[in-house]
Amino acid sequence: QGSKGAVSFLQVNRGSMRHAISKAAKLLQQRAFALHSKTLLEAASAAAANPFVKVIEMIESLLEKLKAEAASEATHKAWCDKELNANKLKRNKKTAEVNKLQAEVEGLDASIAEMGATIQKLSQEQADLTTAMREATELRQKEKAENEETISDATAGAEAVKQALVILKEFYSSQAAPAALIQRKQ
Repeated sequence: QGSKGAVSFLQVNRGSMRHAISKAAKLLQQRAFALHSKTLLEAASAAAANPFVKVIEMIESLLEKLKAEAASEATHKAWCDKELNANKLKRNKKTAEVNKLQAEVEGLDASIAEMGATIQKLSQEQADLTTAMREATELRQKEKAENEETISDATAGAEAVKQALVILKEFYSSQAAPAALIQRKQ
């Protein structure tokens, strides 16, 4: 305004303004592609098509949208962090439960193996006892048969002695004088 050579904003010609708007639109477009932001892409398109004043309004609108997105992302990140922490605690709790149950399963497996060995031992002892009982029964039956034969022989012998006594009594009673066995001293 005052001195020679100094250029004010109002002195810039329309060509420079278009160049500045074009440069701003290209910058917004580059950042939109780099950040994958639809909002920045819309602002770049609007800057290329509208006058500079409209661009300022759009940039302010864009800043508000970006701030809202940042706040939303911060809220979402806080929620995600909270959920990740909660999931980590759940995972740790479940892992502890799994470890406890695995230890219990291992203990029960050991008990099963021990009981299986005991059952096998008892089954063998039962088989041995069954064999011993069978052998003892066979021995008793053999001894019983021998005993019954001995009893039968003894009964037959007793009957024979009775008959012999009867015969002897008859013989001695038929003799005229009773014969006596007398011992003499010599």
